[in-house]
Order: sequence, then C-alpha cells, then structure tokens
Amino acid sequence: MLIWRLRRALDDPNLKLESRWQRYTTFTRGYLAREAAGLPVVGAVASLLRGVGLIVLPIGAILFGAPLLVILMFVVFTTSPILVPLAHLLYGGAIAYQVSGSIVREREKGTYDQLCALPPGSVGLHWAHATSWLLDHRALRTLAVAMVLVGTATTLFGSVSLFGLTYTGTSALLFWVLSCACVIALLTIDHYSTQVTATLLGMTLPASVNSISTVRISTVTLFVLVQVSAYLIGVLSAGVVLPTLYRLTNASSEMIALTLPTITLLVFTAYREWIIRRLWAQFRSAVNATPAEMEALC
Repeated sequence: MLIWRLRRALDDPNLKLESRWQRYTTFTRGYLAREAAGLPVVGAVASLLRGVGLIVLPIGAILFGAPLLVILMFVVFTTSPILVPLAHLLYGGAIAYQVSGSIVREREKGTYDQLCALPPGSVGLHWAHATSWLLDHRALRTLAVAMVLVGTATTLFGSVSLFGLTYTGTSALLFWVLSCACVIALLTIDHYSTQVTATLLGMTLPASVNSISTVRISTVTLFVLVQVSAYLIGVLSAGVVLPTLYRLTNASSEMIALTLPTITLLVFTAYREWIIRRLWAQFRSAVNATPAEMEALC
C-alpha cells in the first residue's frame, strides 16, 4: 500500500537518501541532527525539582490523583469517537499549515530557485522541508498515537455500539471480535493516512502559490475537506448503505456480523488509498519530478 510506504519514508527520510543528500549541507540544513544545549543553572534547578517531586508527587497522587484520573478516564473514553478524529484533524492541520508555509517562505527569501537548482531538485526541496518538520515535532505525533491507543481501548469495550447493532449468542461474539479488529485497524490506517495526506498537500500547493497566508489557508482547508470526506464515507457505509442493503436482502444476523465491520474497513481503506495516490500524482506533477525521483523517496 502506498499509505504504508510513504508513512515509513516520512518517518525515516534518510533511509535511502542519506548518501545522496547529506553532501548538500545547505539543502539538508532542515533535517540535520541538532545537539541539545544545556545550562548548568537549569540542570541544578531541574535536579532540585526532581528531588522535591519524589516527596510531593506521591502524596498528591494519593489525595487528588486517583479521583481525578477516574473522572478523566471516563470523560476521555466516552468521548473518544469524537476526540480521535479531532486529534487527527488538529495533527494533520498543523502539518499542512507549517510545511506549506516553510516552503513558500523560501520563495519570499529568494532562495527557492537556488535550492531547486541543486541535484535533489524541487522534489527534494519540498520533501526535505516536510520531513524536517515532522522530525522536529515528534511530540505531536506521539499525542496523536496516544489518542489512537485510547480509541483502541475504548473499542474493546464499546465497538458494537459504534455500529449501532446488538446480537446474542454466537453472532454477538463474532461481531464483537470482528468489529474490534476492524475498528482498531481503521484507527491505525486513519493515523497513517492523516500524516501522509497532510504532508502531500503541504508539499504540493507551494509549488504554485507564492503567498504564505494563501497557501496555508488553502492547504489546511483542503486537508480538512479530505479528512471529513473520509469520515463521512465510513459513517455512511456502516450506518446507511450497508444496513439498507441488509434490510432489502433480509440478511441473517451472522451475515451482518461478518460483513458490516469488514466491508466498512475495506471501503474506508480503499478511499484513503485512492486519495493518497491522487495526491501523490498531483505532487509529482507540481514539482515536475521523474518516476525515478518519486520512486527514490519511498
């Protein structure tokens, strides 16, 4: 799947290209390793706070932490069907906003054409800006992954209610197992495709837009539209189209339990894969890259 290939390439951009690109230090300045700078005073204060924390935190956790944790877990678990898509919207929106703006900023500084003249070309310039931002902001991805884990835990206890159906006996167990597996897979695919979709949009639009404000608004808007359309496809498949077909065909409960989660997952995945392939083709056209250059990226 192109989703997985691009997601893996964005997570480790130097996997295939390090020997080719590291020679151009000006070009690769965005994702070169950074050394953490530390101050002695800051280190001393941090050590003091850690020592105090070893005493204060356990007491605070006993008195206040447990009740607050129970309340927080209840709120998060009950609202996770909304929080997970929202977290992905915010995460992808941040990627689209920052990546597109950083590329257009090269135009404003007058360095875009010079950087595109280097051997990696415009495709390499756009790719380096995208991957450098992703590498520098891994904390955002960690938060998005945390929401996927919350959604996974919620799915194990309430996946049947996500599809609005209940069964008894063997059908109930079959539906629970399949729906859990399919929803967890859907959350994972949504996380991967969110990053890839936002990155592709963030790299494509700056090739033809020169204004930072315009490219950021346009990129984020398109990303939100793509995300919402994918969610609508999944909801309509599971909540409208398939139930209607089942009623018209008088499908058995076993058939519904077997096909509803799996078909919904297949439809959602196929749509995300189709969108990413279209965006991948648009990116290639925007930067005028050859097939070999595109293949080298992932």
